[in-house]
Amino acid sequence: MEGQLPAFINATFLMGCFVMSMIFIALPLPENKQLRKYRNSLWFLAGAYLLMAILKVVVMRFHLDSTNLISNERITISSLQATLLTITLILLLNPGFNVVQYLKIQLIPILVLNTLTLPALLVWGKPDVRDFDELVKNMFHPALLIRETLILFYLGQLVYLTRLFFKQVELFKTEIDNFYVDNIDRYLHWIMYCFYATFSVGVSALFYCFSVSKPWDLGFTITFTFFYFFYGIFFIQYPRVFVYIEPVIFPQPVITEKSRKSKPLDWDVLKTQIVQQKLFLQTGITINNMADRFGTNRTSFSAALNKHEGQNFNTFINQLRIEYAKQLLIEKPELTIAQIAEQCGYTEQSNFTRQFKLHCNQTPAVWVKGRAAN
Repeated sequence: MEGQLPAFINATFLMGCFVMSMIFIALPLPENKQLRKYRNSLWFLAGAYLLMAILKVVVMRFHLDSTNLISNERITISSLQATLLTITLILLLNPGFNVVQYLKIQLIPILVLNTLTLPALLVWGKPDVRDFDELVKNMFHPALLIRETLILFYLGQLVYLTRLFFKQVELFKTEIDNFYVDNIDRYLHWIMYCFYATFSVGVSALFYCFSVSKPWDLGFTITFTFFYFFYGIFFIQYPRVFVYIEPVIFPQPVITEKSRKSKPLDWDVLKTQIVQQKLFLQTGITINNMADRFGTNRTSFSAALNKHEGQNFNTFINQLRIEYAKQLLIEKPELTIAQIAEQCGYTEQSNFTRQFKLHCNQTPAVWVKGRAAN
């Protein structure tokens, strides 16, 4: 019975990885050429799942890491897991991300250190490191020094990957804010959740490298099984939100931008029209809509806006909306907050309240009470 439970858990993990990889490969997608990048991500992720399963089989078949702390095999698997899963998330935010360069930075050190292990074992033998006392005792053994270097590299890798991911998130948010007015980035919260889960599992894998206990080994395998399953389920939801972010990560083709004659922009005249015609109240307005309205392109409009206002499109439009909302709160006290939000172009009251607080440091209700008190 004791041998059946580990076998069942490991078989579940392997089957889960295999099934999810097949789903990634066979997943039907809408007819959209821009989703080819996502298709590439799915294939990349399918390969990552299969690789994890293959490595797990190799480790189980040859009992490579059953008796030693910080084994090469566990560290290598943990590193590959962190690298491959993080890159799939980054590709969703930035399809133009340089995957080849990234993989070189992350995989070459692991490959080199694993290659150095064989001659070290042949010359100095394999140290037995079954507990922390033996780890301290043999810490300067050449073969163990390589493993210690691997674990330090993996620790640094977790920090590097975290910084890299959040850098891409910030770049993406900048693009979102320069295109949409509405809170569109909420559709990608699940990518953040996927990363937090990936990071948590990555840290767990770090502790896993310091364990030789069978119960702990089974516990980590169960954790990884659930993680891979739910990570895959979340990942295949991407096409549902792609329609909202496609114009941001895939801007208008260069041919279209060049073919459209961009009129010299008189920003004062343009801004006056935006304010007087209340164009900023249009629900769901984007920078493309505004640029089309004035016969220019997104790039020229954005450059003029940034030059004269020092703001992105999101901030500029929301600032005009909030000023208009303040006027309505004063002149039409009979209106509810929800009605004012709707008249100001917001599809959700929560987004209106968030923007009002961002610009006025108060919620609409508190702001109104403050004026009444004065």
